[in-house]
Amino acid sequence: MADINLPYYQTEITTKSSPLAISLAKHLRSIGAKMYGAFWCSHCLEQKEMFGQEGAKILNYVECFPNGFMKGGANVALECAVARLEGFPSWEINGKVRNLTLSSEIFHYFLFFDGFFYIIP
Repeated sequence: MADINLPYYQTEITTKSSPLAISLAKHLRSIGAKMYGAFWCSHCLEQKEMFGQEGAKILNYVECFPNGFMKGGANVALECAVARLEGFPSWEINGKVRNLTLSSEIFHYFLFFDGFFYIIP
């Protein structure tokens, strides 16, 4: 089996941010939430696209392969290794790390009302 080497490249976010996406990104940043991802991960790109160009810049995003991907190599970022991620994207919210996509799992738990976010149990 051949080794796989994939040099790092910057992904491009093409969608425009909605006011709700920007507000959610600001809220997530204010509570210390982190999104862990990989440049080669299509679900990570979809997650960033949900927030749009401006919203994605606000997020506390941790790139887990800033030096590219090399099969068999120990090139994952230390912060990602310490978080013991099981997949991408992963989110750390309130000290808990979960492998999920916010748009399909958590976005529905946030209710935006009059400039404030409320988490619905």
